[in-house]
Amino acid sequence: MLEILIIAALIAAGIAVLAGRRVFKKPRFEPGAEAEEKPFKIDPRRAALPINRCQLAKVRHVIDGDSIVATTSTQEILIRLGAIDCPQNGQHWGDVATLGLIKLIGGRQVAFEGHGVDKHGRTIATVYVRDVDNAGWTDVNARMVARGHAWVTRRDYRFLPSSRKSELNRLERWAQRKRVGLWKSRDGLPDRRQRAGIQ
Repeated sequence: MLEILIIAALIAAGIAVLAGRRVFKKPRFEPGAEAEEKPFKIDPRRAALPINRCQLAKVRHVIDGDSIVATTSTQEILIRLGAIDCPQNGQHWGDVATLGLIKLIGGRQVAFEGHGVDKHGRTIATVYVRDVDNAGWTDVNARMVARGHAWVTRRDYRFLPSSRKSELNRLERWAQRKRVGLWKSRDGLPDRRQRAGIQ
């Protein structure tokens, strides 16, 4: 009798699989996931977009981890992600940071909040990208820091409100503590020193 029940259960499971239904669902729980610290305290999709200060643009080219070329409805514009700095292409982690930015915003429509123009004629901006599910906007500058692709440049973030400065600092400390991205190698400092000419 037991053998008949087992055979019947196996046949039912086989039919369900053939029909495209999942009989046994994978548990959503992953060991240790509940204790893992998240870099964002608040869901970044709920971040308020300062829409009255933003312009929409389409990303045409990612130059490196903190510079892009985008097109607005009227012009092509060179944008430098403000308050962050990434290693240059060819330096340690530079190519990875560039690929990280491509993955986030390459070819996509973004909103950017301009904060001025640097000495190279680039618009310094906080860039936002729509989430995949279109539920909200993600601060790309902050995401690059949280993923360990960029350092916070405190000398350049005077244009930000104190709450956003604090958030960038917190995300950088989190990435450094978790040894994420460029922080995996000797505190992420060799290229920062090289950029500053300290070496």
